[in-house]
Amino acid sequence: MTQASTDNDRDAHDEPVRLLPWSHQLDAPLRALICVVAGMGVAVVGTFAHRMGAAQNIPYGLVLALVIVGLSTWCARSRSGTIGLALHLIASSAVAWLMAMGYPHGDVVTPIGFGAPMPYFSEHVGYFWLFGMIVVQVALLMMPASLFTMPGRRADDDYDNGSGHHADYDAAGKSSRNSKDSASTAAAPAAGAGIGL
Repeated sequence: MTQASTDNDRDAHDEPVRLLPWSHQLDAPLRALICVVAGMGVAVVGTFAHRMGAAQNIPYGLVLALVIVGLSTWCARSRSGTIGLALHLIASSAVAWLMAMGYPHGDVVTPIGFGAPMPYFSEHVGYFWLFGMIVVQVALLMMPASLFTMPGRRADDDYDNGSGHHADYDAAGKSSRNSKDSASTAAAPAAGAGIGL
């Protein structure tokens, strides 16, 4: 397919290019690797954060940790579908449970069960974290796939001049929008568009 026919197809459909986040544009193995690394990362962050406020019976750290897990899981499923979510679940659970058992240096960072009387959440928040992160991810696995679509954004969304019209499109015109040099035209708004302060 030649460049001219590609340009003609774009002119015929008159659809602006949709941009996705960089991690969604990679090949499948790299997207899967990002899901695994993200799962490991949220497990480490959540394991250290989940005890915040537990001693006062206000487990805001647990809530924050589970929200982070939920957001990262949403991204994993959006990026790589149910396989990405499964990889995220396996990686995050493995890291969190290994840390709870004292791996790698023998220091337990998820204390569970105490002999002395303790506040409720101080004693049980470790269980809520270890099982809660699994429950959150499985719940997101059960949700419909339509909730995990990444629509992208138009290449010109950054240049909206506030009136609903895009300054670079108004100046450059429809004919040059789909040409090779449209990237340089879209890179800066047209002169006189101004930015309201």
